[in-house]
Amino acid sequence: MGKTKSGDSSAGGALQAKEAARLIQENADLRERLAKFTEASLAITQSLQLETVLNNFLRSACTLTGARIGAIVTFDDTGGTQQVIPFGISSARMQGWGSISGMREFISHLNGLEFPLRVADFPGYARSFGFPGEHISVSTFLSMPVLYQGTRMGGIHLANKEGGQAFTSTDEETLSTFASQAAAAIANARRYEEEQRTKADLEALINISPVGVLVFDAKTAALVSANQEVKRIAGTTQLEGRNMEQVLSEMTVRRADGREFNLEELPLSRVLQSRETIRSEEIVLTLPDGRSISTLVNATPILTDTGEVLSVVVTLQDITPLEDLERVRAQFLGVVSNELRTPLSTIKGSISSLLNPISPLEPTELQQLLRIIDQQTDLMRTQINGLIELTRIQAGTLAVQTASIDLPALVNDAASRHSIAHPNVSVQQEMPSDLPQVTADWERIGQVLQNLLAHMTRNSTGASTVRVSASRDDIFIAVSISSDGQGTLGTELSLLFRRFSPSSLDLNQLVFSGEGLNLAICKGIVEAHGGRIWAGAGPSGHGMTVTFTIPITDDPAGGTAFTPDLPRPHQAKAPNEKLRVLVAVDDPSALRSVRNTLSRVGYTPIAAFSLEDVDRLMEEQTPHVLMLDLSTAGPQEFDLMQRVSASSGVPVIVLSAQGTDDHIVRAFEMGAADYIVKPFSPSELVARIKASLRKRGAPYREIPTQRFKLEDLTIDYETRSVTIGDEQIRLTATEYKVLCGLAASAGRVLTQDELLYRVWGPGYSGESQLLRAHIKTLRQKLGDNARSPTYIFTEHGVGYRMPRV
Repeated sequence: MGKTKSGDSSAGGALQAKEAARLIQENADLRERLAKFTEASLAITQSLQLETVLNNFLRSACTLTGARIGAIVTFDDTGGTQQVIPFGISSARMQGWGSISGMREFISHLNGLEFPLRVADFPGYARSFGFPGEHISVSTFLSMPVLYQGTRMGGIHLANKEGGQAFTSTDEETLSTFASQAAAAIANARRYEEEQRTKADLEALINISPVGVLVFDAKTAALVSANQEVKRIAGTTQLEGRNMEQVLSEMTVRRADGREFNLEELPLSRVLQSRETIRSEEIVLTLPDGRSISTLVNATPILTDTGEVLSVVVTLQDITPLEDLERVRAQFLGVVSNELRTPLSTIKGSISSLLNPISPLEPTELQQLLRIIDQQTDLMRTQINGLIELTRIQAGTLAVQTASIDLPALVNDAASRHSIAHPNVSVQQEMPSDLPQVTADWERIGQVLQNLLAHMTRNSTGASTVRVSASRDDIFIAVSISSDGQGTLGTELSLLFRRFSPSSLDLNQLVFSGEGLNLAICKGIVEAHGGRIWAGAGPSGHGMTVTFTIPITDDPAGGTAFTPDLPRPHQAKAPNEKLRVLVAVDDPSALRSVRNTLSRVGYTPIAAFSLEDVDRLMEEQTPHVLMLDLSTAGPQEFDLMQRVSASSGVPVIVLSAQGTDDHIVRAFEMGAADYIVKPFSPSELVARIKASLRKRGAPYREIPTQRFKLEDLTIDYETRSVTIGDEQIRLTATEYKVLCGLAASAGRVLTQDELLYRVWGPGYSGESQLLRAHIKTLRQKLGDNARSPTYIFTEHGVGYRMPRV
């Protein structure tokens, strides 16, 4: 019996030891699972970025349950699939599953489950729904809906537990607890992203606001934020070495009652703590550089729930332009009144002489008075019509009905009309016979020609001949009207075509004196066509020459303007794609006007508020055109323009209030495609964009599919191969681009600079030696004799050409 008891005791001890070991192991497993759970929870909550949260969630879920692969699906507000994040399997492979017949319906079934699903034989489960589960390599499966406050936010699917084992109830319980925590994290991440989007939208809205907005901390008087308009008003870019806080501290404020104080003398914190609400008060700010700016100020405190002043929001509206406009408006009305009063007084005097003659009028006297009335009435009508035209140009509503027209015929018509009115003046026409047709409004361009011919006749004394000539200027035809007589010379030439502008226009000199009004109208009409107009000295240094450009209707000599391998990442434009225009303008009111104009014509405007934004948006948004404000241009702006033009080939259109020659020349040297002087009309802006795109047309056109063949030379664009007869010619990438550039314009001479730009970019202007070296090597490889060429011809002093095919 004792032996039996001893054996039982030993067996019981072994059982107890085994049970103790099992409990110890379970405890260790539980601690390990708890540690993993804690680690996973920390991983989920360590970021507020939704995609990061989802990836951490899925990775942690697979780690906790031992799943080798998994996917998390999130739903949008309508219950549709919003995002799918895979783990342990490529996105391409998952997309391949979606192409299997019936798979989409089965996946929809899994995503629609409102309860946990745990199966040890996934292929069998799939077959029960009529789907051959062997198509995907999944054996065991665990699915869990992700719920937050009763709303399904998505689902998590895990598969292929390590060791080929089935998922356990413990795995399901762990995943259920874990999914609840993850759902809260996903909800927080979504709220955070929504708040960030709202914040970004608000910041963008405030930044493009034409009203300056400042936010101050009430206790410390520290500047919390200031938008772009405030920086423009304060001119921080002009005050080197001073930041916004320094400008504010050195600024002098004069209120409407005449009180003047400096914020250093009267601490800003005292002003902010005063709880004073300011509404539409005119305040003059005197900046450290001596500038005085009239502003309309509103200020209001932001209070906490306890009534304490937390911060103060101040808005500044620069009313200096309004004051300038009011001054110019009054001046303009004065000038108009004086000018209209002159013919009106003459008419009134003539009518009085007719009604109350001192003595009976002779028939000749009667006829003379009636003729005076008729002439003065015509003068008044011309002045009023001119004002209406100028108003339409300024508003961008000038009607231009363009068509393909024959320019020599239009010039001849205008010259004939001018000769009838001025029989003593001869108009000589120098029109090339091969001049291509232009896209223009016959009546409007005819009006320009007649106005310019009349201006030359009246202002070039001592001359009885006016010359009209035309020549090709890239994608434009340049029309020049010149006279050798003594006329407008010197600095006055730069003022001839200044438009009605508060900052630049002397109304007395330019609006009604002579035909200044007509010249302003000429400028508006030409620019509405996408051209430009300028004045210079006459051919012999005397008199004057006025030149304007009109776009060519087609380029029959240019062929397909193909420039292979030029940098074109930003220019590719699908047929139905909207044109994207990146607008870098620091003046919010100007930015808003440009954005509205672009939107009305169907373009997509993209706003940039700093130079750093331009670099980022060029990469992210891939615009087709960059509009850059250079009103306060510095080295950074010019460097940016040159970098964008050289690296991407995107046309850069400069907007500037400065119309000086050195500023314009420098902009074009840095790669500008066009230069627009403020103010400008909406129609001019759109026309200039179209003209810039036509001028840079090569990067925007598709690669030709047809081969180029000249004699024995064949260029196959698709295979990038060049052959002479049956022999393939080995060319370097640069030599190939030179050859293709010439072939693309076969029949037309390419200047050296034009060919350098097409092949190397805008930074190589003038590098004729580089081009000659490549032309020489190219000729040698093609077996072309420079003295008696077959393929590449030299036009001495101009450039190179290939014969038309």
